[in-house]
Amino acid sequence: MDISFLRPPQSFIDMIRERESFVIIGHKNPDGDALSSSIAMKLILEKMGKRAIILNDGPFLRGEIAFLSKWVSDEVPQSWDRDNTLVIVVDCSTPDRAGNSFKRVEHLPFSVIDHHSSGTPFAPEKLSLIDPTSPSTTLLVDVMREELCVDLDYDIAYYLYVGFLTDTGFFHFIGNRVASESFRRASAFVDCGLDPYDIYDSLTDGKSFEDIKKQGMAIAESEHLYSGKLIIAYQRKEDEEKRLSDGVYHELLKCKGVKAVILLKEKDTGSVEIGFRSKRSSNIDVGLIASQYGGGGHRYAAGATVNMTLKEAKSRIVSSFSFLEF
Repeated sequence: MDISFLRPPQSFIDMIRERESFVIIGHKNPDGDALSSSIAMKLILEKMGKRAIILNDGPFLRGEIAFLSKWVSDEVPQSWDRDNTLVIVVDCSTPDRAGNSFKRVEHLPFSVIDHHSSGTPFAPEKLSLIDPTSPSTTLLVDVMREELCVDLDYDIAYYLYVGFLTDTGFFHFIGNRVASESFRRASAFVDCGLDPYDIYDSLTDGKSFEDIKKQGMAIAESEHLYSGKLIIAYQRKEDEEKRLSDGVYHELLKCKGVKAVILLKEKDTGSVEIGFRSKRSSNIDVGLIASQYGGGGHRYAAGATVNMTLKEAKSRIVSSFSFLEF
């Protein structure tokens, strides 16, 4: 049975119509959904005659979205006053995920548009649109567009589509309950003149031969645990600037019998960034596990950062999975 996504509170829509200036912030180390949501929201607001800028801490390591970083501004104009400005945080389930960009403007009124299932709501309910059933934040931005009575055009549709593609693994991670609604919106985007074939190629081509080899090494060094139901892989700090994770998850989740994959990424700062992925056929909520380490995400994809050595992080994370029913 298909369901529609939540609609924003009328007070949220009214606030957007009343304000003239907007600061849009996606999570640090952004993915395609965070940046595309930000850009689409900016274009929607500008089509309404508003002023809007995007802030983001970066870094912009993902090859498929590096070209989007040109949309990010350095500063909020000093002439923008509190009484006429609204901050819109997209694709963030906790304020720390928005990083220093949010800290720079947290004195301003703020709102949230997000689809993560874990985390603690941090904006007033009357200024929040949070729907974990949506496979991407861009689809919720499209809901906002409809409520604001802004017509789709090619540019808005392009960024809404890119965020939807990248956050669903090119349609892989879409539940039955919202599939019809999701594809209905995607169809409307394509009707604006998008070429799905060209967009797919632009987002997936261009990886360096060296990065492909590094990805292969991470897979080769991965470990089977719990009779192969859990796989843990590693990315060393000398490869910190490489974006290897998507390919590593994609390949290791194909293994017969695997229920979850963990990628431990060693950082120069002495911390470890942990990526979690689980199969839909498992009963593992990796978003819940990530929240135990100060992170968050979805049932099937989540992340956290811990101040531990790689060895300590592995021991702690593996023990978290030892009590689960596979």
